[in-house]
Amino acid sequence: MARLSRLQWMTAAALGGTMVAAGLHLRRTRERWPLQSLTVIARDGRPLPAFLRLPEGSGPHPAVLMLHGGRGGAPARAAVLARSPVAVGLLESGFAVLSLSYRRHALMAEEVDDAEAAFGLMTAHPLLDPRRLAILGNSHGGSIAIVTAPRTTARAVVEYCGVTDIEVMVRYLTVSRLRASTPLVREALDDLKRICGGTFDEVPEVYRALSPAYRIFDLSVPVMIAHGSHDGIVPVTHAYILRDALEAAEKPYEMHIYPRMPHPFPFQKRPQSADVIARTIDFLRRCLSEPTTGT
Repeated sequence: MARLSRLQWMTAAALGGTMVAAGLHLRRTRERWPLQSLTVIARDGRPLPAFLRLPEGSGPHPAVLMLHGGRGGAPARAAVLARSPVAVGLLESGFAVLSLSYRRHALMAEEVDDAEAAFGLMTAHPLLDPRRLAILGNSHGGSIAIVTAPRTTARAVVEYCGVTDIEVMVRYLTVSRLRASTPLVREALDDLKRICGGTFDEVPEVYRALSPAYRIFDLSVPVMIAHGSHDGIVPVTHAYILRDALEAAEKPYEMHIYPRMPHPFPFQKRPQSADVIARTIDFLRRCLSEPTTGT
């Protein structure tokens, strides 16, 4: 039997602990906020799994579209996100949450179409307030959230630990031969090469066109950025790149960098996790306050 490396053991232990914690938390909250399975119809007519949880009260409720990390095509990731401490914090504060299982396909293209379709479902749902909707994304989902928001009536975006400049990410992944040779990194680089029609050195303009930091000029709503300074998966550089792009375009934002935090710390049992959830709720309350009469 093959021996696992120390990193593999640490990763497995972390994932296992996360799943156990999620399971215990689910048993405590299952009756309070039942998990509803819904189907989102994508632009091409394909059904996409999604998971809705509603807060107490008759509604219509303000709501948050949640986009999970990792690549798409994994409904379990969306279900776990709907049960996460972030989702629970939102529910306790009166927000509904809809967690989408978007498909694994073209980077920042059909993924965004899937997210837009899920947002459309929220606007039509009788128990959700179409005037008070936001998008929250973690890691890869954070990148999708930034690009999706201008195509919707979202009033705010929350971005946790996301890639904002694909060139910077490619350089980070390839600077170390050891890192670049791992299966997941090779797969990601091969996907980018296929989607973009070549390597970054061959078609840099295509890579830049896909990057969220290059696509924020149509964004008109506030953005909250949260990132850990010790993120070894998506370096904190990406938060500063997004900040600089938002400032250059004179877009409203707030940014919170958490010292010594890894990727993606908002979903881990750390004191800083409670702080970022509290800041997220405060941000969304301010952005999704009741519209004035006549709007």
